[in-house]
Amino acid sequence: MLKKNALFKSVTFVLVMILLLASAISSIQAQDETVTGSMVVDCSTLSGDALQYAQDNDVCPRFGGVRGSSTGTSYGNCGSASLTVRGVPAGLDTEMNVMLVSTRGTITSAVYSVSWYNANNQKANIVPGVTWNHSSNVYRSFNLVNTGNGFVSAELAGSIIVGYVMRCTIIPTSASDVVG
Repeated sequence: MLKKNALFKSVTFVLVMILLLASAISSIQAQDETVTGSMVVDCSTLSGDALQYAQDNDVCPRFGGVRGSSTGTSYGNCGSASLTVRGVPAGLDTEMNVMLVSTRGTITSAVYSVSWYNANNQKANIVPGVTWNHSSNVYRSFNLVNTGNGFVSAELAGSIIVGYVMRCTIIPTSASDVVG
């Protein structure tokens, strides 16, 4: 009788652990897939028209040196960068969508990359992105990438040019999802 009771408790424990693990996996897959970062202007690298544009738009100060940290980076109102990583249902592909929003004028060009890595199959690659003569304060890019099934993480980096003169650097922004 004692052996049957111990066996019953062991089987019950294993079943409870399986249910808890299944619940944890489903909650991981249900997380928000969009991560929003920011863009910055390094005022110490600007001169001429670019510096004037940044000063006129209150991104860089007119007097008293560079705003921000000791590195000379201004974390002023330049805009935001969003990266969405989402597995396509019943497939081996992943959507990697980029949205860049300038709060300081028209985005005239953007050069960026999305580096990705699949932890399950060790596949990795880079999705490049570039646009010239853009004429809006919002830029969007939609990419479908064959990553295979598994845990896919990605990082967005690069920069935009606002008003043909001011460079805004994208702070590296990461997102991930389980594909398959």
